[in-house]
Formats: sequence, C-alpha cells, structure tokens
Amino acid sequence: MNDDEWLAGLIPRLKKENADNSAQSDSDFVNLLREAIIIDRRDIIKDKIKKGKLKKNDRIKGSVLAANIDALVLHQISFDRGNSQEKYDEVGVHFIITPDGSILQLYDESNYLWCSNKFNKRSVGVEFVGNFPDENGKWWKGVRARNIPSQKQVYSGRKLINYLRLSLNIRYVFTHRQTNNNKSNCPGPHIWYNLGEWALKNGFSDGGTGFTLGNGKRIPEQWRDKSFDLLNADRLLTPYLTREQN
Repeated sequence: MNDDEWLAGLIPRLKKENADNSAQSDSDFVNLLREAIIIDRRDIIKDKIKKGKLKKNDRIKGSVLAANIDALVLHQISFDRGNSQEKYDEVGVHFIITPDGSILQLYDESNYLWCSNKFNKRSVGVEFVGNFPDENGKWWKGVRARNIPSQKQVYSGRKLINYLRLSLNIRYVFTHRQTNNNKSNCPGPHIWYNLGEWALKNGFSDGGTGFTLGNGKRIPEQWRDKSFDLLNADRLLTPYLTREQN
C-alpha cells in the first residue's frame, strides 16, 4: 500500500476502530489524523516568544477566520539544516516539511503570517526544507546546499494537503512566485509537479491559466513536465544524499 492509499483509508479505519464511541464526530477524526501525521511545535514557539527568544511582531501580524482560509501556498525554504526540528523554529510559516518527511506545525492555521504576500489573508504556508533547482537545473547560489526534494517530503506534502482539505476545506494550491516576482523559483518545478500538479488532478485549483496576484509571476509550463516526477521508480532523480550543511 502506498502513502496515497494509506491516507485515503485512514479516516474510515479510525472510524471503524472507534466505532464503540458513538459521540465522536468527523472533527474528532480530523484531530486524530492531525495527531497521526503532524508534529506540533506550536507551544514551543509560543514559549520562545514569551521568553523573548523569538519576536512575535516579526511573525504573527494578526489572525484570520478559518472560514476565509481556502488556499495553501507552497514554498521552498532555500537552505538545509537537516532534520533537527528546533533549527527551523525561527521560520515564520505555518508548516515545515523536513527531508525525512516530518511535518512540523509552528503556528495556528488562523495566525496571519507574512510568508505568502498577497495570499496571506486566505492561506496557510508550507515550506519544504532544501535549496531546489529551477527548471534549467540551476540552484540559488546564496547557500552551499544543492538539493532535490526527497520522496518522503513529497508523500508528507500530499498527506498535509489532504489533511488541510478535511480540516479547512482548502480548494486552492498556489506557488509563492504567483504573488512575488522576486521568488521566481519558489517552490520550484520538483515541488510543483509532485505536489501542485498532483493536487490539480485531485480536485484542487491553481487559480486558472496564468493566474497571479500582486506582482507575481505565472506558473511556468515547464514546471508541469513529467520529467520532474520524483515518484516514478524508472527514473528517480538525484537522491537527497547530495545535501550539504550550511
């Protein structure tokens, strides 16, 4: 059974296993799903903010109604500190997915964070750890790391997208570049093809052909090319073993 099949069958299995508790609602099972796939670091972040180790005003700009959140924005973090969870606590984003596939939640979905520009009022942000190449095979030169997303990151990203569809009724999956022309390779073709195109095939929208907001750039057609498929066993791309520490 692959991860997609595991995810599709998880809630029915949880319901069957807990059939004796008739008081449980669908929201209870969404919470069980959260516990199954997400590592919650929100209390740790709140404690660091309280102690002055993190500045709240640099991160949380307010709150949004959950009913108004209809989108997820994909990012690449453009550096690599490995799988150590605490090394990403200063990142102002809702979720981070590390190379080993761990899904870290740093902030409430309703926290208004300045991570996705014009999408902030309607979205949650998801960062994938790594410095990933563009469609021409060129990496950002600002760090030493040269990465390709791991298969575990892809599977975990799909689990998170499905969880957010259940918990928030998210219907859109966007790229950071669609709202910021300085982020032209965010999240990059590998993340977009394996998460964005997968989401489109499963009922999500990217806003439609050429959609942008603010000073953003449209999603390149090259990003939709199957050559960026990381899950095709016949042509696995460079493994994550190429990672270099900053």
